[in-house]
Amino acid sequence: MSTRTISVCSWKGGVGKTTTSQHLAHALVRAGKSVLLVDLDPMHGLSTSCGIRRPERSMTDVFEARFNLADVVVQSADGLRIVPADTTLAGVERALQNEVAREQFLKRFLEGVSYDYVIIDTPPALGILTMNAFMASRGLIVATDSKFLSLEGLVLVFDSIQKVQTRLNPDLQILGVLPTMFTRTVHARECLEETRSFLQKNLGRAAVFNPIPYTIRFAEASTAGRTVFDYAPDFEGAKAYESLAEEVIRWATDGSLCVEASTSSTEAPPSIDSPAVA
Repeated sequence: MSTRTISVCSWKGGVGKTTTSQHLAHALVRAGKSVLLVDLDPMHGLSTSCGIRRPERSMTDVFEARFNLADVVVQSADGLRIVPADTTLAGVERALQNEVAREQFLKRFLEGVSYDYVIIDTPPALGILTMNAFMASRGLIVATDSKFLSLEGLVLVFDSIQKVQTRLNPDLQILGVLPTMFTRTVHARECLEETRSFLQKNLGRAAVFNPIPYTIRFAEASTAGRTVFDYAPDFEGAKAYESLAEEVIRWATDGSLCVEASTSSTEAPPSIDSPAVA
């Protein structure tokens, strides 16, 4: 199987994008796949969550041609291989403004990598670095929290994605939307249904993955530089990300795309932090 490159994106920060990149990668590794994580966010949350706080080399060095991408890869405490980032990546985005084929850099950097999957954690904005991720990717997962305001952002994200598909990368596929921080509330369930309706109308399929439950366990694991697979392996969130990895493997194997979340997911996954309220 050739390398499958997947970008995880969102239209704003704080919606579980980085958590999803990290945990999807770990779930794929647990399924026996080789995975490379690429931190393309100048806020470097993915690197920090993997326990890499002051990398000697970073994605900036690759963009500035000081090192090849393979020379920058490091391994986290829980065994994930990652190209880390730091705040200097913000300067790279500004410098790319004047470059020819500025959206193509990352695609060239990734040529010849020998992993089953490359997972790219994008900035929470639709700038040049995110466009680089879209150009380098075959699949796209859109992370969104379970709030009505996020539906407006979803419209903006999909408009940008469709422009990329039409003008730059016709091979880019939207694998699905991943609702995160899902709670036992009527509001969250209504948001899930609105998201399904939007996707059915605009994508032709209700491409919503099973929601990821809200819990403090993710923040605790991140602080420890771990994933919940190590920190709280029996937690429902770990099972949710295993389910996401299974969907991704099916897509990589036979092209199957997410249709909709299972019926049971609309009942809201268990959450240790959120009571069942309206």
